[in-house]
Amino acid sequence: MTNRGYYGSFIRDCATGRKAKKRQPRLKQTNAAILLLEVLGQYSITSDEILKGFSAQASSFER
Repeated sequence: MTNRGYYGSFIRDCATGRKAKKRQPRLKQTNAAILLLEVLGQYSITSDEILKGFSAQASSFER
């Protein structure tokens, strides 16, 4: 995808499958995989951060 000009975003606390969001910080293998993706040039964000961004974007359209 990067070769086509796309950049991936990874939502860190939504990558845990059936695990609860609050357990994500303790999931060592998941966190290692996320770190590897970031080292390889991918971007990551939390669900709270992305929702805040969407909310801010929606507010700018309402003006």
